[in-house]
This record gives sequence, structure tokens and C-alpha cells, in this order.
Amino acid sequence: MTICILEVPTVDATAESVAPFGVLVRDQVTAAIDIPYYPGRVIEGGDLGFHYNGRACLRTAQILPGDTTVSWLERHVLLTQLFVGLGATSS
Repeated sequence: MTICILEVPTVDATAESVAPFGVLVRDQVTAAIDIPYYPGRVIEGGDLGFHYNGRACLRTAQILPGDTTVSWLERHVLLTQLFVGLGATSS
């Protein structure tokens, strides 16, 4: 049996280095959509430009520290949502 060692160079994942292959989702959000239900608490980002052979939209939101009272809930009957925590958390 012959063992072959292959060295693969690594490249830091940046928006630029990932661009030819996809979208880098980060924990920094650029405000793009005005959601009036949680002023000063939620920064809602715009469409990240994610594409595939169906219909999808990928965007981010940032929940800011402060009052944790929930005053508005939405139900989207004709779509599926996934919430994934990114970045640091604090309690």
C-alpha cells in the first residue's frame, strides 16, 4: 500500500475569496429593511444574493441587547424559515 500525502493550500474565507463559489454569511448586518415592530432592537438585513434552482431568499438580522419583551410575532404560511445563531452571545 502506497500512502500519498497531498498538501492543500488554505485561504482565509472572506467575502472576496468565497464570491466565486457562494455567499459568506457573517454576524455583521447592514440595515436594509425597515421593520417597525422592534425599533432600536432588530437590524434587518437585505437579500444576500443567494441563488439556486428554486425560489429562495437568504438574509440576516441582528438582535440588539435590551428589552426582551416580544410584542409582535409573524406567521409565514407559504414559506419555511431557519434561524441560525452566528457570532458571540451574551447573557
